[in-house]
Amino acid sequence: MNSMFSAFKFFNRPYTVRLQQLIAPYHVTEIQWAMVRYLYEMGPATNSDIASDWLVEKPSVTAIAQKLIDQKLIYVVPGVDKRKKSCI
Repeated sequence: MNSMFSAFKFFNRPYTVRLQQLIAPYHVTEIQWAMVRYLYEMGPATNSDIASDWLVEKPSVTAIAQKLIDQKLIYVVPGVDKRKKSCI
């Protein structure tokens, strides 16, 4: 008997493999690609905004964003409030 989790993995695996093939030349991980795509689709966002939408802790998003900033794939712009910065 197949569980829902097993079925999900079965149908998700071809997508995951193909995505890894497509993003490999850019030297980004799936989660880094997800952040780039999020920013492309949603526009500028703070790490807190992304963490809230993804239902994860902010330090997780901050680490991903920092790697993308280091690779010059996204950049940070200061907000009106100097404590708030957005990734683009």
